[in-house]
Amino acid sequence: MIHLEVGVFTLDPREALQRGAIVTLALIAGLEGERIASRQQKTLVMDIVRDEPKYTRVSFEQPGIYELTVRLPSRTEIREVTVEESTSLTIEVRPSATAADFLAGIDWSDLARSNVRLPELKGTLPNAIGRAHVMNTLDFLALREMNTPDYTNFKSTNLLAPFTVNGIEAPRFSRSTVIGSPTVNELNNIYLALSGLPTNGATPARWTNCFGVSGRDLVSIPWIWFPLIEDEDRSVELKLSRKESVSGLTTALHVRDTKWGALLELVTQGRMQDAALVADSLLEGHGSSLGGRTLPEYALEGKLREPLVAALGGIILVSNIADLQRKRWDDWLENLANWFPNMPDAAAIYGYRCLQMGEIEEANLWLTRSVNQGLPFFSATFRLLTLGFSQLEDRRSLDLISPAAAAVDVTQPFTVIHVPWGTTTRDPATTEGHG
Repeated sequence: MIHLEVGVFTLDPREALQRGAIVTLALIAGLEGERIASRQQKTLVMDIVRDEPKYTRVSFEQPGIYELTVRLPSRTEIREVTVEESTSLTIEVRPSATAADFLAGIDWSDLARSNVRLPELKGTLPNAIGRAHVMNTLDFLALREMNTPDYTNFKSTNLLAPFTVNGIEAPRFSRSTVIGSPTVNELNNIYLALSGLPTNGATPARWTNCFGVSGRDLVSIPWIWFPLIEDEDRSVELKLSRKESVSGLTTALHVRDTKWGALLELVTQGRMQDAALVADSLLEGHGSSLGGRTLPEYALEGKLREPLVAALGGIILVSNIADLQRKRWDDWLENLANWFPNMPDAAAIYGYRCLQMGEIEEANLWLTRSVNQGLPFFSATFRLLTLGFSQLEDRRSLDLISPAAAAVDVTQPFTVIHVPWGTTTRDPATTEGHG
């Protein structure tokens, strides 16, 4: 019997992630290279820890040549290792491009959302959208908040909220791109607003615009992704930056989450089976999804109150099953949709699940309700809506959601929609000459 102690570590604190590595060991040949008829394989879902790894033991019947596969949110690494006797396998996770991008140019001692004026701009300033070209030269983000867009008006500049500098309407130029966490009161108000309940004061604007040379990006800020209660095992950081795309420089909303980050990235990539493995592992000790609680139930019960985490879990569940038989967790998907009438993702997830179970009328009701509630938080939700209306052969609804669904950046977890110049609905008072 061969015992292998497997550990995963990183020297980069930004790569440390709970259940961030799916490690598969498979015996593929004997020590002399002879192929093994019966392939022995075991899979572990492991934390990526900083500096000193935590080891997990797995046992195999014989020595030999093993294929070691490490599936990370950012990439997959495969290599062969020769195991002659019981030993330790230590896997180092090196910095990825995403982590490097996230760290670049950030002063982590200042997490406040700071606004600065550009000293280079003097005299009469051009209109707000025109000034975006100056921003790109100086590597600034030009931001303007906007009223809530929907599927019919997301291209309209009439939704842009005014921001005035010395009496001149202008975007907000931000030197710091780190998004600071809302206060506890603001988070509670956001939670109440998603629940359709009265709030005790204003909430941070969910939508902001980032102007660029090729167009503007509508960015949905997932404020409620920040934990409502303190969680010692979780650290969340959000950052806006620029990234290269087929449309030129566009806006990226980077998310670093030490607890749910692996799930978020796997769902964004469409790796739903890996996401299910990670979700099950994260719930160990809290009631596994095999015989106990699922992620939506875990995220909604008691004081935790994390509706976006619950929705993420719902996307994973409906993406990994096509079973007509009703599951116990279907009640939690219905609860999520009913409890948060202002979170379009919840209605879309439950509507898609109803379609899987053959409940056509209920599916149409909830999918339509999601569209009426507005644009989703998750980019993955657009896929559920598109698949749902396609299976319902609802051409009218497909025509309604298609412009936004086609413009959303599916490589990002949360909704970022690119609106090129020339497709913007013009407001002559603010955009003349730049539509």
